[in-house]
Amino acid sequence: MMIKKRTKALTAMLMALTMALLFSMSISAAYATMPIPVSGKIIVMGASVTSTNVAGQSDNVIVYLSLNGMFTGGIAGSYTSESRWVYHNYQESDQWISVHAVDIISPAKVTIDSVQYTGTLTFMLNGKSGEGGTWVIIGGTGDLANLHGQGTYTPAGGVVQNYEGQVQFDP
Repeated sequence: MMIKKRTKALTAMLMALTMALLFSMSISAAYATMPIPVSGKIIVMGASVTSTNVAGQSDNVIVYLSLNGMFTGGIAGSYTSESRWVYHNYQESDQWISVHAVDIISPAKVTIDSVQYTGTLTFMLNGKSGEGGTWVIIGGTGDLANLHGQGTYTPAGGVVQNYEGQVQFDP
């Protein structure tokens, strides 16, 4: 009788321990690392127009640009960019420019908790010239293959934009 009680008690403890272990593993697998704030500057150092098109019968003009420059701060490295700028109501008093770009930072360096990670990062940026917009990481290689992030950018004067946001690694 005593052996039966001990066996039941050990089985119950083992089951509880197994359930606790499985539960903790499923929680850790469900969440990525904590988001880390990043900020810095995006500096355009060169640009060339690759083509210009009038958009149909509208007052819009589409300009395709190749850009290069530097990211500084939490995300750092030199970048190249393919951009599409749409000049809405071209040469009218209410003209405004929407900006869509894909930037590739290579080599990219991201520092998190004093640890530097390297690789290549691909960003997508969307916004309005003179006002800023949003960015999101859409790909990475090397140490940065599982890095995700998003944020905003705003004009800082001339060819400089300030960026801020958050990045995190997949589990």
